[in-house]
Amino acid sequence: MTTAVEYAAGLRAVADWIEANPEQSLPETTLSSWTPPETKEAAAAVMRAFGSCEKEYGDSCFYLKKAFGPITLRFVFLRAAVCTRRVVGTKHVPAQFYPEREEEIVKWDCHPILASEETSP
Repeated sequence: MTTAVEYAAGLRAVADWIEANPEQSLPETTLSSWTPPETKEAAAAVMRAFGSCEKEYGDSCFYLKKAFGPITLRFVFLRAAVCTRRVVGTKHVPAQFYPEREEEIVKWDCHPILASEETSP
């Protein structure tokens, strides 16, 4: 398994190569990391390490992002790991590509990740 020091050295080597070869197309500007174990505590640890960051919510994922110049470092968590899923109803979905069905209407309670630490003495 690659260590943090080895990974950082690899990033510096990539940066050196990019500077030496400016005519080449640039790689993606977002570096993503799935962070096992996906827990609220792991998300809190990322937030503490970032200091400040942007939170983003998708249908099934929760993202913590921080920009470093033009590069964004993004940590990805399953939303169910850091938020509480609540079914608030159902809706009827008529047959189209899939058979007719009832679907749950879901709301997510995404309390502040650091709330338990902020309220601790």
